[in-house]
Amino acid sequence: MLRPTRRYRMLARALLPLTLALLIAPPASAADKEGNYAVWGPGGQSCNRYNEARAAGDDAEFRLYAMGYFTAYHTFVDDTYQLGPGKSFTDIMAMVIDYCERTPVDSFQRALKLTAEELAPERRRRAPGRRS
Repeated sequence: MLRPTRRYRMLARALLPLTLALLIAPPASAADKEGNYAVWGPGGQSCNRYNEARAAGDDAEFRLYAMGYFTAYHTFVDDTYQLGPGKSFTDIMAMVIDYCERTPVDSFQRALKLTAEELAPERRRRAPGRRS
């Protein structure tokens, strides 16, 4: 469980305007013509760096990045309310941890992307209680 440290609170405050900006931004292409896209923040670091941070109990920045990644996925992918219905964020992060432990040279962002792709077929398409 995350402790509300000063660093955590600073990151959370920084993510709020970013999240709001993403919600009101016009639709954009997901990548360039060759499928490349920029990765900022902890997503550009290796799974090995994430594994080290997690082992040291210093993975809050990675977890906040992952929360933002999955929230953006829920926001921008059509016909999606939630990835992995019935799974908690901790359950989903266990999948990311498993991937990063098996593939430490890959990027943290790729671990998130592949986890989202694995969960996508079983995603909840509508908010609970909604019909049609």
